[in-house]
This record gives sequence, C-alpha cells and structure tokens, in this order.
Amino acid sequence: NTLEGSPIVELYNYLRVDATAIGNHEFDFGPQGPDRVQVQSTQDPLGALRLRMKEAHFPFLSVNIIDRLTGRPLPDIAPSKVIEKEGVTIGIIGATTQHTPESTIAANVAHLKFVDPIPLIKSEALRLKKEGVDFIVITYHEGEKCKDHSLESLDDVKTCSTESILPLIDQMPKGLIDVIVAGHTHRDLIKRYKGVVILQSGARGQYLTWAELSKNDSTPVASSQVSKTEICELAQEDKNGEFVCQSWSVRKNDRPFTARTFKGVVIVPDEWVETHIVHPNVSRVVALKSRKTKVVVDGNMDRRYSGESPLGNWFTSSMQAAAAHAGYDTDAAVINNGGLRANISDTTVTYGDIFSVLPFDDTLAVLELTGNQVRKMIEMQLSNSEGYSLSGITFHANHQCQISDVQINGKPLDPEATYKVLTLDFLASGGSGFKSLEVKKEKIHFLYELGFLRDLLFQNFKQEDQVVTPYSYFNASIQRQNAPTVCLQR
Repeated sequence: NTLEGSPIVELYNYLRVDATAIGNHEFDFGPQGPDRVQVQSTQDPLGALRLRMKEAHFPFLSVNIIDRLTGRPLPDIAPSKVIEKEGVTIGIIGATTQHTPESTIAANVAHLKFVDPIPLIKSEALRLKKEGVDFIVITYHEGEKCKDHSLESLDDVKTCSTESILPLIDQMPKGLIDVIVAGHTHRDLIKRYKGVVILQSGARGQYLTWAELSKNDSTPVASSQVSKTEICELAQEDKNGEFVCQSWSVRKNDRPFTARTFKGVVIVPDEWVETHIVHPNVSRVVALKSRKTKVVVDGNMDRRYSGESPLGNWFTSSMQAAAAHAGYDTDAAVINNGGLRANISDTTVTYGDIFSVLPFDDTLAVLELTGNQVRKMIEMQLSNSEGYSLSGITFHANHQCQISDVQINGKPLDPEATYKVLTLDFLASGGSGFKSLEVKKEKIHFLYELGFLRDLLFQNFKQEDQVVTPYSYFNASIQRQNAPTVCLQR
C-alpha cells in the first residue's frame, strides 16, 4: 500500500505477463500521491491506477467498466488483447467484479458503473472468434467457491456455489470460451465445467495453476493437462503422503524437507527479483514498520471472520478512543471483520503490526443512525457471511438468531433515538452490506482530516503505557455479541 502497487507492476513486467484483469482493490489508492480520495478538483480519482497502467508493459483489461457520464467504456481500458504463443492465437478478455463499489473506496469509483460482464464477454468473444483466434481465455476478477477443490474432483462441481463463474459458463455458447482465470475469493481450485477450465490460484502467490492449450491438425483443443503447484522452496510430507509447503499437518512432524519443483525444475528465489525489486522496496518501508509504540500485547490477540474476537474488540475500542482524543465523541463503533487481516501476539506493538492488521487505507466516518438502523445493523451481523466487531454495543440472540436486549453503553436501545456510530469510510460508503441501512448522505460525516486509521492508532498507542491481554477484550462469560455460534458463522 505504501508504494501503491508499483512493485507488483515491476514484477509482472519482469515475468512478461501478457495481461491482467482490473480488480476491486486497484481503486483503493485513489489519486496519485498520499491522498486516498479526490480532495481537489485537479486530482484524478484513478490517478494511482493510471500511473500503474502507464508503467506496465501489459494491458489492464476490463470489458464491463463504464463511465457514467458518457455511458461508454473508459478509453484507456481495453476489453481484450490477442496474443500468439507457438503458432496458437489466444484472445484474452478481462472483466471486473460487479461488487467493486462495495469492496473498494466508493468515492473513487462514483463516476463508474460495473455492469453485468456476461453479455459483454459473450459479444467480445464472438468478435474475437470471428477474427480467427484459436482460444478464448477470460481473466475475471471474480471467483467461485467450492468445498471440494482437489484435482481428483476436477469435473465435479456439486460442491461449488454457482454464484459467479458457473453461471457465466452456462450463458456462453458451447465451445466459445476455453479457460477462465478467476480470483477475488482467495480460494484455490481447478475445475472443468462444460469443457471450460476454471483456474484460481488462492492468494498471496500461494499457488501456480495452469492449463495447456494446443492445436491438433489445425483444430484448437483445450488440453486435459491442468494442475496446480504450491509455491515454496521446501516442502514436507504430510500425514497423507503429500508434499506441502506450510500446513499445520507438517509443522509438528520430523519428516525431512524436500525441494519443491515445477514440471521437474526446482523452485528457487529469483536473484534478479530479490536484488532489483524485493530488497529496494522492502528497505523503503522496513524503518517505518519497526517504529514502536508503548503498548505491549501479552498473549494472542486473534481475529475471527464471524462474531467477536479479542483483536476485533480491541481495535474497535481503540478506534473509538482515538477518535474521542481527536475531538469526535461517539456512542459506538463498528468494523467489518474482513478488514482485519492479521493477529498480534506477544510483542511490543509496532507500526508494522498495526499495518498488518489494517492493510487497507481506511479512514474514519461517523454515521448518525436511528435505533432502528442500529438494530438492523446487528441483524445484518447475524445474516451476513462476514461479521462485524463492535464497541459500545451489546446484544443477545436466541437459537433462532432473534436478537434481544440491545444496549448502547449499558442503556437499552431507543428505536427513535439518534446514535453516533464510528466506522470505516468503506462501510460508510455502503460496503460490506451497509448500503442496505439506507443512511442519508447528510447523516454521513467523513473524517478524512484524521488521516488513515492505522496512523491514528499508532499515534495513540505511542502515548499509552498499557499491557493488552486477550481476556481484557474478550470474555466468554461477558460477551458483546452474546449469540449462538450458528448465528455468527453463516
């Protein structure tokens, strides 16, 4: 984040990437420079993205990003690219998740529409086929979720969610597209559905997934040669006899490690990448990461995707305290658990620790919510796949997930009263289900002047001599969210 994605473009240039799809987080950085959103009329809300596109030796593709003003695609974003590999022509079509406005900084994409990509993919694929390309590959920043993603179940999609990728294939003429390179959900899987290979490589460079395409007697054939490789230098045999990189199943055994290979070639770090990309960029941020606060964590402040957690409770409480210290008193605070990305354990907290928890450039906002809206927010917590962490709010729920005894700062919730709820600008802009609260614009107050939340917390933590323990922020007998597990883990 501190370098707004530039090292990734450097790496992709070195790897000679042919094309990439534009995803939701490409819009996180806003204008070029430190401002996260447009604060002056001369700033371009897509400035950072456009700079990365200018640096890249490959195109950023998307077929479904439309300018609201003109009703047309942005002129500097192509829908597709045709490449040739060993006599085979491949048309690559890009697409972006329609959930982008709810999963990035809404202000940066307010002038854009993310329309249904399926008909546009179809028309672009038909056009490319008419021009004579052999294969169509879709690179789509959207993903499928399958419980069974083993290679042995390549053709079995019964455990898949059928939310995005499979419906796309269902609406394509048979044989029109050959491969979909998907993402967004951070899941690794390889599937073949109606002859189309679906590849997803997990997240953070965890896997390399691949499929081979070939022409036999001038006829394009999507090969059955598909596979994935977990990327690391050394692997260890697990209890199932498989060699894996990092897994709880191998960390406690004494089996020897073996070199990881890809198609018979040993995987090793690339010296040029380490020398010219990794080390220079890491050195730019290492001093920043190591700056210490006065807060000591004793134990494991862990996060959870559903319900409350020691880390979630701590950070929402700290967020509320930091805002109050800056002059903004609020009744409650809420963070989406998906925005908390790391645990903090047994350490003197550093800026790097806070950054790891809050890697997104979140700023704060205050929502003026009625008691009824607060109640609806809690109900969303019990129906959404992603939970929230709360400060100042407590509630109970029965085994039917019906809520009761909602309190704010120890007082019963008044349905007609107005409460000031501190949250992230991402949520205030409608992300993670908050759009359904239908908060009027005049009831939303963005606190951009306070800067990034992680910087605000760092400044506060530097002034606080305290020891933080999991028990001090999460007590199973005194819960902020007193609800059955089944209600919090949807």
